[in-house]
Amino acid sequence: MFRTPFRRGLAAAAAGDAASMNKLNADIGAKVKDLVGKAEGDLATALNGMADTFTGAQIDPSGKDAALAELQEVRTNMKTALDKVNAICT
Repeated sequence: MFRTPFRRGLAAAAAGDAASMNKLNADIGAKVKDLVGKAEGDLATALNGMADTFTGAQIDPSGKDAALAELQEVRTNMKTALDKVNAICT
């Protein structure tokens, strides 16, 4: 299988490596920010919210409960952002 840096980061994050997960979130946030520069209006606003969700998600491995709460918040915020993008694009 072709192993891209994204796939390697995703694999490490899935294995529970918080540093890899934090780097992956920051990288995805930066890529979505690049898309914001190519979008306009409501779509740019929705994508910006999505990017902020990723870049703001920092998992602290020292507190399992806090890490789980952070992941749940990211999930909720991503669903909201994706719902906005979906509504705009349909």
